[in-house]
Amino acid sequence: MTLLSPLALLFGLIAAVPLILHLHQNRKRTVMLFSTNRFFTDAVVRTQRRLKLRRWVLLILRMAACLLLALALSQPILAWSGFTSPKGQRDLLILLDDSLSMSSSSNQQSAISNQQFRQAQQIALAALDHLVTGDRAAILTTTGQIIADTSGDAPSNDLLDLRAKLAALQPTSSAGDIPSALRIAASFFNSDRTGRAHAVLILTDNQSTDWRSGQWPALPLGCTTQIIAIGDPPAANVTADHLSLATPGNAAVVGQPNALTVRIVNHDPARRRAQLRLLVNDRAEADQPLDLPGQSACERTFPLTFTQPGEHRIQLQLLGLHDALPADDSLYAVVLVQSQLPVLIVHGPSPAPGSSNSRTGAFYLTAALQAVTSGGDVKVQSIAADQLSAAKLVAFTSGGGGGGGVVFLCDVERLSPPATLALRHFVQQGGGLAVFPGPHIDIDWYNTQLADLLPAQIGLPLSIPDHPLPIVQADTTHPLLSRFADDLRAAISGINVAHARNLIPHDAWIIAHLEGDHPFILQRLYFPKPDLNESSSEGPGSH
Repeated sequence: MTLLSPLALLFGLIAAVPLILHLHQNRKRTVMLFSTNRFFTDAVVRTQRRLKLRRWVLLILRMAACLLLALALSQPILAWSGFTSPKGQRDLLILLDDSLSMSSSSNQQSAISNQQFRQAQQIALAALDHLVTGDRAAILTTTGQIIADTSGDAPSNDLLDLRAKLAALQPTSSAGDIPSALRIAASFFNSDRTGRAHAVLILTDNQSTDWRSGQWPALPLGCTTQIIAIGDPPAANVTADHLSLATPGNAAVVGQPNALTVRIVNHDPARRRAQLRLLVNDRAEADQPLDLPGQSACERTFPLTFTQPGEHRIQLQLLGLHDALPADDSLYAVVLVQSQLPVLIVHGPSPAPGSSNSRTGAFYLTAALQAVTSGGDVKVQSIAADQLSAAKLVAFTSGGGGGGGVVFLCDVERLSPPATLALRHFVQQGGGLAVFPGPHIDIDWYNTQLADLLPAQIGLPLSIPDHPLPIVQADTTHPLLSRFADDLRAAISGINVAHARNLIPHDAWIIAHLEGDHPFILQRLYFPKPDLNESSSEGPGSH
């Protein structure tokens, strides 16, 4: 048994109060004169015995109530199994919160300690000790660490090795992301066809920023899931939660406008005020006050344009705060600014001979990119879908003079498995992916093989009436549409769309809508499953 709040056992000392009162209670006796009391003796003796027994029973119950209350406040956790199936045929996945808030003491939030993380660690160790030979387990952390078999794709049956690695884990200074970790858990279990029993044990302090919104994974039917709350998240805390550029992989191009979005979360029920300062290469770019309502989040967007190529440092600071976790009042990022943005257009089948239009969608996309750029700041290559390979992507990124870049899938029906794996690795390394779903695409392939890369589920073509659909809502703060800001904003409504597909967004930034509230342009950040063989610090991809 593990106690989440062992100091609460001191509350059991109040059990001495009923005992003291019992031993020192003032028994007042009334003297009554009778001519003889021989007829009362037997009745009095029987009554006194009964009252004495009742007083002792009440004393025991009162002391037990005090002790049980103290035990309840200490939050005992028994050895956890979560299974009803036979031993030796069980898979346990432990999701351990190792984010910054787990370093906060539950008894003194202003001090940094590892008390809550150690409590969660002890519960996880007890859960592993409950397993037997034949059982398997894996350990995920909310910041992306994975302890599993040697390939990192399935639970491990080496329980002693797992226990040693779990005992060596330390809390981090990063933010947690429980939904992303659960998506990895789903990939562990959904690929299992052996009929083993599955269970997920989540150990977290339930800080709200760890439960990021988005598409939640579907765990297998019959998978037991249990959440154990460890202490309390720091309430009097403001978090600099997120910082990202609108371009893929925190990359940018010299002279091109960009948008930096920051997200701040106030966990405190009370209103908090702070000063937001944005530094680029140690030079202040923005300095503005923040007024944060209780238990709310706010986003601010800042325009940025870089004049020099190379790496640029960005720092976000929240000043004037005195909260539980000062370490999460700052965020840092490195932006790779390139002289050219490499763009690789992967096109689908060419038009049939004799068709009215002999040009592919890739031709019009290339023309559009060249029309809105100047000075050769975009380098465009175009290949057929069957030419896409890992070697082609390596040559494409290295030829850009700094890595990164964007791959456009323009009416590509589907990709081969090796090309799909290479594209996924490209996005995991910080590259961008843009998808133009034309008439030839295989919808089922996109919604299954690229589901975790896409900002939306692709549906059937929209039933568009005789007149094309105009764009009725657009976010001109996004770099894609920044050229339409101010005087050119009215030009957006003049863009009509004759062919489009139904899109079901998930965890996406909807940049533009068509008439009828149909999403038209979407973007989302991709937070990859870490590579166990590489300690990469690349930023998230975008698509």
